Amino acid sequence: MTSAENLLWLYIRKNQVNGYKFRRQFSVCGFVLDFYCPQLKLAIEVDGGIHCKRNAKLYDDERERLLKSLGIKFIRFSNNEVRNKTCEVLGIISKMTKE
Repeated sequence: MTSAENLLWLYIRKNQVNGYKFRRQFSVCGFVLDFYCPQLKLAIEVDGGIHCKRNAKLYDDERERLLKSLGIKFIRFSNNEVRNKTCEVLGIISKMTKE
């Protein structure tokens, strides 16, 4: 895991987000999600700079489209957002667990 993923994991592990259990590096249909809550079908992806490149973006979009067809909701954050706006990121995740 990246340093940003490790930081986020400190806050979302052990049912810390409204009592929901998140798993890290969880596989769904052969795709590995950074974090996933099976109860909510909620995926959290933390993206580094590589995800801004055209091929990576196309792959991510197709992967997300496929997984959304299974009813999985996605939240995406950049490494910088997780590191520099941790409270805001956690607020968004918390809000998504209440919807």
